[in-house]
Amino acid sequence: MENNNFTQRKFKLIPPITALFILLSVLFFIFDLLNKYWLNLDYLKYLALHSYLSESFMIYQLVTYIFVPINIGEFIISTITLGVFGSIIENAWDSKKAFLLFIVFILGSGIIYLLVNNWFLENLHNELQNYNLAPKLDNFISILKNNYPEYLKENQLSTFISQWSSNPYDFQYEYQSSGYLNQLLKIKTDVPVIGNLWFLLGLITTMAFAIPNYVPSSKNLKYFSFFIVAFGIFSQFEGGKDIQMICTTIGSVLFGILAFICIKLLTKRNNKNTLYSFLINKENTIECIHNGWNWYAFFFQWLWAWFSFLYFYGTIVFLLNMLLVFISKTEHSLGYSTFLIIFQLGTAILFGKLGNKWRKEKLLRDGYEEVSIIAAKSSSEATEIFNSETLSKKEIDIFTEEIEEYNKILEMNPNNYEPYFNRGNIFYKSGQVTKAIKDFSTALSIKPDIKEIYL
Repeated sequence: MENNNFTQRKFKLIPPITALFILLSVLFFIFDLLNKYWLNLDYLKYLALHSYLSESFMIYQLVTYIFVPINIGEFIISTITLGVFGSIIENAWDSKKAFLLFIVFILGSGIIYLLVNNWFLENLHNELQNYNLAPKLDNFISILKNNYPEYLKENQLSTFISQWSSNPYDFQYEYQSSGYLNQLLKIKTDVPVIGNLWFLLGLITTMAFAIPNYVPSSKNLKYFSFFIVAFGIFSQFEGGKDIQMICTTIGSVLFGILAFICIKLLTKRNNKNTLYSFLINKENTIECIHNGWNWYAFFFQWLWAWFSFLYFYGTIVFLLNMLLVFISKTEHSLGYSTFLIIFQLGTAILFGKLGNKWRKEKLLRDGYEEVSIIAAKSSSEATEIFNSETLSKKEIDIFTEEIEEYNKILEMNPNNYEPYFNRGNIFYKSGQVTKAIKDFSTALSIKPDIKEIYL
């Protein structure tokens, strides 16, 4: 028996969520070709992922950057990789969970890059501040070699270094060197990243550990997955790749391992029964709500709140996020960056913990009534139990009509015990026990010797 959260199902060559991601990649690639040979738009400024210290950073870039192709070779390889491994994930799991996993890795790899990038930029900023206190030629060349080796070959910079070497005591060169370094810092801050390497490596890492044994050639797929992950990591060390890219690549793989551990823990938790509330309104619309943690609210926060009609919570968090992003354009300190991360994580935990509670309270305010609480391992299992224990829609409609008839009778003669007794029976049969007890109590208060109530 499988000891993970995958479920055996009919295999689909390209399931819907994987097909959607491939389609988006193809559309972005076509747009990139049209832009290269015809449109000539600077779309990377808006769609590529920038450092959140950059003026070009926008929150949606955490999603769009993975669809922007680096080149045609990378596009072909990444599309095939996504098609193969995405299909295995989605066939082994269901589309809903696969979509959530894809989104987690897209956002996770982007956030890892932003954290790594911010750490390097903060260190470089501090290094430049120290340099400005005592600018020297040797220090200037050292900073360039460590952080901007590609710029050392530029004619203008080479000429500047040569002139400064000839006049080492000229303060004009010290002043100009600070200007050069500050300009290069801004350039480095505004360098965007594109491509889905980190997303795919994290996804493949998780699959390598969690792939079910019933998948054909699962053992070989595990080895092949580990080989691809190892190749992806070592390829970053070739050609003098930026240390930030190397750290982000390793971070994405570690994130994949962490995701696997979380899946295992959640699987063990899912084997235990949790409570699900069922609510129904006058139109017999039924809502099932889990009495506990909500992962969709945790990851999507204000977007989830809007789709759940919790406009107040969603709007408040959305406006706060926009305000913090706006402030980040001018506030680049490490303290503010730390506060931003803590705020985002705190908001996510708050929504994950209280999201279902808020939604349940909203439904109750909208006229829904809680009719059942069922212990089950999943919402689908709880729904099956609820449907087997409750009335059909046709029966509910009949009971609703009978209740309305008795309501009219009681409006004309509220002192007659029989309508209360009969309506109480209908409430009891339809599972509305609280209302049934209330009607039986009213009937007894009018006529205390009703024998049928005690039967």
